[in-house]
Amino acid sequence: MARKTTGKTRAASGKAKNKAATRKKPTKKKKTATRVRKKKGGSFPWSVLLAAILTFIIGIILVILLGDRLKVSIPDEVKEKRPPVVKAVKGTHRVLLYVSNSDGKSLKALKARIQKGPPADEARAIIKRLLKGPEKGSPLASPIPKGTRLLSVKIKGSNATLDFSKELYKNHPGGSSAELQTIYAIVNSIALNIDGIKTVRILIDGKGRETLAGHIVISIPLSADKKILSK
Repeated sequence: MARKTTGKTRAASGKAKNKAATRKKPTKKKKTATRVRKKKGGSFPWSVLLAAILTFIIGIILVILLGDRLKVSIPDEVKEKRPPVVKAVKGTHRVLLYVSNSDGKSLKALKARIQKGPPADEARAIIKRLLKGPEKGSPLASPIPKGTRLLSVKIKGSNATLDFSKELYKNHPGGSSAELQTIYAIVNSIALNIDGIKTVRILIDGKGRETLAGHIVISIPLSADKKILSK
């Protein structure tokens, strides 16, 4: 009986060993699979890097070879328009202001000095001096109505647009001769003194008027008139 028991025990032990061996085998396979995965994941993509380097080099070569062809042309109207640079000018220069002569029918030149500068600045200086009129005791008179103020000056091409306050027409004495002197005292003082200015447009409070006092048309730019000057 003892021998039979021993045989059974050995058989059972053998089966247990076989089962244990069978259980251990999958573990070995898993380890092997894990090792394979690690090897695959650790490999560096040299082909991708090489392709990227070649693409970069080809791009540089194309830029060098094509050059200006790759530049995008910008239309002139899109380009930013820069205002012209006006150089500062020092010193003063002489101008001739046109005021009413003692006869009350013509204009006479009155010498004055203004600061040199851009056309718009010189126009302001001329009108400012013209609004002051001749010195006290002079036989000459100012053709500009009292209280008149210069509101703005705009230069465009060869035309100067001067905007005056409403006193220019409200305080005007009237009459064709006085109206003619007022208008051409302004026009001649600008057009005959500032280089490049050929015409003068007169506005009142920012608006154009048909006439100043019912006789002389001022709705258009006016050129200088030397016929009204005294001889």
